[in-house]
Order: sequence, then structure tokens, then C-alpha cells
Amino acid sequence: MIVAETQALAWLRDFDFKKLFINALGWDLFADSVQVNAGSETLTLQPVAQKRGFAVFSCPPLSDGSIPDAATRRKMHTQVLKAHYEHLIIYVDAAQTKQVWQWVRHAPGRPVASRE
Repeated sequence: MIVAETQALAWLRDFDFKKLFINALGWDLFADSVQVNAGSETLTLQPVAQKRGFAVFSCPPLSDGSIPDAATRRKMHTQVLKAHYEHLIIYVDAAQTKQVWQWVRHAPGRPVASRE
């Protein structure tokens, strides 16, 4: 199915990542949630989609409605790494006004590089 660019942008703007990845990008359904520690809180990363072992998760906000800070996000990535080596985590705030997409490159012989 071909999705218009405007529709894909609307899903991105509406924080509807599942429709964006599955309907617009052609990724596959995915059902494996992961629990991670975010400082003093435990969050459940919600599955969005997967493609050939690359998993995409959406992270709910902290109890105060914010997105975890960069240091906490790096620690959360390390926890997800144990279950899904290649992954993308999309962090969202409670007001759905901010998104932080985190992907960490793992290249042989090169240092790990976090991209947000």
C-alpha cells in the first residue's frame, strides 16, 4: 500500500508510530514489550513494529509527564540491548508535544554511537 507523504507526516505529528511504521513504511507487527528501569521508575516500552530483527519501541513518559534525561535514556538502551540488539526507542512526553528518537549504532571495530 502506498501512503501519501502528508498522511505519513500526520501520523508522525499525531504520535501514531504504529501506523507510520506499518502502513507507511511497510514494517511488520511486533508484540514484545520490554520493561526497563528509568531511575526510580519502571517503564514498559511498547512495541511499535519490527523489520528483520530490528525492533521499534515507544517509551511512555515518566510519572511527571517528562521524557527521561539523556543519561537515563542511555541506560535504558543498555537494558533493551539484552533482548533486542538492533532497536529504536521513541520517547514521548505526556502532552505529546515532544519526541526523542534514539538509535545506537553498533559497528564492529568502532565505538558505540548514540544518535538522537
